Amino acid sequence: MNKSFRRGIDYLRGAYLYLRWVGKPHFDYYKALMSDDVRRGFGELNPVWAPFQLERLIAHGIKPQHTLLDIGCGYLRGGQYIIDYLEEGNYTGTDI
Repeated sequence: MNKSFRRGIDYLRGAYLYLRWVGKPHFDYYKALMSDDVRRGFGELNPVWAPFQLERLIAHGIKPQHTLLDIGCGYLRGGQYIIDYLEEGNYTGTDI
């Protein structure tokens, strides 16, 4: 399965979960989203979506000496690649 197709599937899965939880507390939505990721396995998503996040940041001009505040970093699905790219101490992630 090619990367673009997998990205599309992951996007639609997230959008579907979001629409099911519209109007309900964000914490409940987040809990459902994390449960879905755990059920499917953390590692499954890393090769597809996470490197794409870093590619987009680089395309928009991020350099290793820059700092990044990742609000909603989750379990560092994308953060792990960004941490490796940035100089030591230049990544801060926060989540619920």
